[in-house]
Amino acid sequence: MNTWDVIVVGAGPVGSYLSGCLSERGYRVLLLDRKGKTGRQVCAGVIGAEAFQKFPLPRSTVLYEVDSVTMVSPSGKRLRHTTREPMAYVVDRVEFDRAMLRRALGRGVEFFNLSRVVGVEKKPRGIEVVCRDGARGDVKTYQASLVVFATGYNPGLLTTLGLPDYPGAMVGIQTVGTMKGVEGIEVYLGREVAPGGFAWLVPMGDGRVRIGLVVDRDARSWFQKFLSFPGVADRLVGRVDPVRASWIPRGPVARTFGDGFLVVGEAAGQVKATTYGGVYYGLLCALEAINVIEEAFAQGVFGEDVLSGYQEAWHRVLLEELEVGARLREKVEVMEDSEIDDLFVFLGSDGFLPRLRATVRFDWHGETIRFFARHVLGRFVEGKIRFPTVIDKVDSG
Repeated sequence: MNTWDVIVVGAGPVGSYLSGCLSERGYRVLLLDRKGKTGRQVCAGVIGAEAFQKFPLPRSTVLYEVDSVTMVSPSGKRLRHTTREPMAYVVDRVEFDRAMLRRALGRGVEFFNLSRVVGVEKKPRGIEVVCRDGARGDVKTYQASLVVFATGYNPGLLTTLGLPDYPGAMVGIQTVGTMKGVEGIEVYLGREVAPGGFAWLVPMGDGRVRIGLVVDRDARSWFQKFLSFPGVADRLVGRVDPVRASWIPRGPVARTFGDGFLVVGEAAGQVKATTYGGVYYGLLCALEAINVIEEAFAQGVFGEDVLSGYQEAWHRVLLEELEVGARLREKVEVMEDSEIDDLFVFLGSDGFLPRLRATVRFDWHGETIRFFARHVLGRFVEGKIRFPTVIDKVDSG
């Protein structure tokens, strides 16, 4: 049986980046992926400028520079935020993922495609990963000192690993069409638009637009309704591409490590609480995973006592942000459409909007949420909507 230092399961951006970094540092790394073709197709493909500054991401995959985001209320009221420099980039997500994989392979990572993990077992000398490989379904076993799972949303995997389940899931659904007059990201809110979630228009350049939404149920019905909305249907030119859908975790799992393994990225639920974007947060957590993996190899110990440091580390980076975002999301989800419309009017007329805009960061929403909770919602609803203790703690801390 061939053995490696580290096996990484999942050749998305997070798995490819992590495996490439480990290989650069001298570890023998095997990267496994179950898909015949890499590249995620159900994704708005919007990655913040900060991610491009911090990580070596492929700029050749950028389709559109984002310098404005427009929020649209249930009745069509609009609030627009603009920046002088691009706040984010729309990427060709399929080519983005493939470029990240090519980077990993160029750094010495071994890659086996069409390898679906069907079992994981702790052995005296490491972890065995059992895969069903190739079109014929041959069963093969690979072994490593440590395994990192970066598969995307995968509740079956969590069960296999003995980890807690996700705190819920959403369905993302999307198509691509040609539209007129979409010059920045547009986000649509409301129970009659996308209950429990939101809808989006994301320009790709040359009139091509990603049209999608995220909801907790009946995604295709809500999506067809959104396509018929005024402001959407009347700007469509011709037919749209086939519709694709996928599951998205609603938040992080309670434990992201075990005896001989770590779980990173969307597989761990490390996604933004407000937008469900996962690339940047997953990459940040990959950095913490790499540090802990190096410490484990330095000690020659791969048990929970050492690997638990990964969860402690990524919690320091992200947990507060995720908790505050989740509290806001929960409160907005129960607002009536009329209340959302009234809130848009309130923001536009009471002088709060310029102050709110000053707090906005594309990838970090905590400061904006805290300002919103302290200075806007309290006055707007006069105590009818109360934020939980977590935000009060953040404010005072």
